Amino acid sequence: MITVRRATVGDAAVIYDLQYRLWPDDISDEAGVAALLARDDFGAFLAERDGVALGLAEATLQHYVDGAPDGLSGFLQGIFVTGYDRRAGIGKLLLAAVEDWLRARGVGYLGSDSDLENSPGAAWHEATGFIEVGRTINYAKRL
Repeated sequence: MITVRRATVGDAAVIYDLQYRLWPDDISDEAGVAALLARDDFGAFLAERDGVALGLAEATLQHYVDGAPDGLSGFLQGIFVTGYDRRAGIGKLLLAAVEDWLRARGVGYLGSDSDLENSPGAAWHEATGFIEVGRTINYAKRL
């Protein structure tokens, strides 16, 4: 049976491993993950079977999210399901946990994003009720 629960600081090593698999080029360290997990405006959720992590969803509370009305909104920072467990509804279970966490905080809107080239990500978002509200190209400049 698959269960989903909110991660705690004690899960930092597991979260770090799953984050690395999702974002191999953009990762902090276990201490940074533990600091995130301790924040009230950050929610990480683990999908597990028999104590083994199968997936991760991370969300934050934000004051601005594209397409959202004014006020506090949620933002799905990332969602990941291990390769062997994909297409089994685990992503939807993780998303439901994020949505419940946000609703419990009085939040009525959830934003997300996906790379323009990530057509599977776009398809998942659309299949789970997200609507596209815009496309952007991000820029950076070293000062």
